[in-house]
Amino acid sequence: MNKQELHILIEKYFQADTSLEQERQLKKELCNTTFSSALIDEARAVLGYSMIQPHTNKLTVRRFKVSIHHIAVAASIAFVATIGFIGLADNNDTSTSYAIVDGETITDDKIIFEMVKQSLDLIAEANENAQNRTDLDMKEILGNLQQ
Repeated sequence: MNKQELHILIEKYFQADTSLEQERQLKKELCNTTFSSALIDEARAVLGYSMIQPHTNKLTVRRFKVSIHHIAVAASIAFVATIGFIGLADNNDTSTSYAIVDGETITDDKIIFEMVKQSLDLIAEANENAQNRTDLDMKEILGNLQQ
């Protein structure tokens, strides 16, 4: 597709006169074109391709962001688990377990362990959500690459 044809397709898209197939073609062209103009840049921004440059491996950039999120989740799990096990490991200590939440001291072991469990459940849910988002993003990226 030459630059003029791409401009015509972009203008049709902005006027909502494109078919689904034409939109797919436009997205593919915007990812692969070496042409540059204000209209092409605007179309990329509108379609969410403002960060993509020709020959850029978006998969690598995206994977790095996900890896940092997974590291943060893993660190949170390790922190909460360590705090929980420290309380359990000292069997010779006759003192009562306690937690301070919003300035209140909680001494009931059942409530404390339930709070730890809820925190771990939330972290596990966040991790699962991140994995699901990663899977969807990977499918979308692979779909765009195959088009």
